[in-house]
Amino acid sequence: MNAAQFSSVKAAIGVLIVICAWLSGGHFAQSISNGSKTQGAFIHNGVWFTSQYAGSSNADPRTRALVAATGLLALPRQETIYFRAHKDNQGRPLSSQYDYIVSGAALPARWWSITLYDGDHFLNQQVRGPYSAKSTTIAPGSDGRYSIILSSKPHSGNWIDMGDGESMSLSLRVYNPEPSLVDNLDDTPLFSIERVNKDTKLPLSIKRIDGKDYPLGTEIFAQRGDKGRIAVYDRGPKDGETVVLLASLGRSVADFNALVEALNENNYRTIAVEMRGIGRSSPAIDAGLTLYDLGEDISAALDLAGLEKSQPINLIGHAFGNRLARAFASKNPQRVNKIVLLAAGGAQKLDDMPKAQQALIDSFNKELSVRDHKEAVRYAFFADHNPIPLSWLSGWHGAAAQMQARAVRNTPEVEWREGGGIAPILVVQPEDDRIAPAHLSSDFLKRQMPSRVSVVTIENAGHALLPEQPNLVTREVITFLSSDQ
Repeated sequence: MNAAQFSSVKAAIGVLIVICAWLSGGHFAQSISNGSKTQGAFIHNGVWFTSQYAGSSNADPRTRALVAATGLLALPRQETIYFRAHKDNQGRPLSSQYDYIVSGAALPARWWSITLYDGDHFLNQQVRGPYSAKSTTIAPGSDGRYSIILSSKPHSGNWIDMGDGESMSLSLRVYNPEPSLVDNLDDTPLFSIERVNKDTKLPLSIKRIDGKDYPLGTEIFAQRGDKGRIAVYDRGPKDGETVVLLASLGRSVADFNALVEALNENNYRTIAVEMRGIGRSSPAIDAGLTLYDLGEDISAALDLAGLEKSQPINLIGHAFGNRLARAFASKNPQRVNKIVLLAAGGAQKLDDMPKAQQALIDSFNKELSVRDHKEAVRYAFFADHNPIPLSWLSGWHGAAAQMQARAVRNTPEVEWREGGGIAPILVVQPEDDRIAPAHLSSDFLKRQMPSRVSVVTIENAGHALLPEQPNLVTREVITFLSSDQ
């Protein structure tokens, strides 16, 4: 069939689809663009949606018209589930003007495939490269997760050619799905779709490691006398600029794994300091500790890693870690080059936000049902509809969190708020952060230190931030660290 004949066939099919949709008495395009998790016959899961009735004898004319429009020869659900996406994680239409990284863990099924379609729901006849990828032929990363590059430019590895088009869509077909997926269509983590500007210097080969229980890096232990030991993870070029990583309340520095890899690829040395009571550090024993006591653990880690006190370092603190980073800098101002605060709290009082406060507390509650715990984690840490990685449904260290919270209370905020008064500060503000909303965190810091603080807002992200938008966070962090500021 030549191009002219193909176009004629597409046009004829398009007319039939319009007739079917009209006869069904509905506008099915409105249904598929609705953002609710379940709207009529459609179920939404993040950026993806699927029909409850595709491949079923119960399908009404509207559903049958949609199946015809999108080219899905629908098999029964026990054999195949069909998901569709036409926007990225931030709700922007897919376009060949940009590159994208589609990434996620293996799905509970025999195999799956992802195919790119033009706005008319047909394959782009102009592309020269692959138009689809399937789990049986592409290679996962060392962590078992898949990353697929969507780009008009050729790439080695897992790549789908976008050609030249607008209003494109992706079809995710899941073959022989397990019951866990069939019964949880709106909840099972699917693939994220992250947009990357074509001129960005961010490597498209960045692996997204899903916050494994064990942090990346060579494990060493800083002995703290009768206070036990602190696990430290040293990774990257020894002659690279040093970045110290401090994790969120009661969380492991494994949450930084994806950022660690990206920093190392950009020639930074990373030193991730595991707090007391987490991982292979000694248990958390609360003896009236302050943030400055925990800061001494950081100093011990730097000494162990062989860093001279005259050697400048950069600090990255996530949530609780932002407080610790500023407390350390306030005691060691000449040692700190730059400070990055991710989801930075400090000025807010959780007592004034009872629902967020309870969700934070319940995130550490091991007695809750799986569903209730997941809802608590979602409300406290994730933007609506963002998938929650398995690593964020576990890894909550309650005793460590209590010790850290008391250390904050034992240290007057006015003493450490300005982080030493010298180093430039980047605040990465999640737009949908319920724990540390902008008006109580980044806006406050900018007013307090207008000449030192710069703020970037990350859309479609909550307090967790790192697993929600890893590439955007990486880009902003590396841009700031590499700047002349």
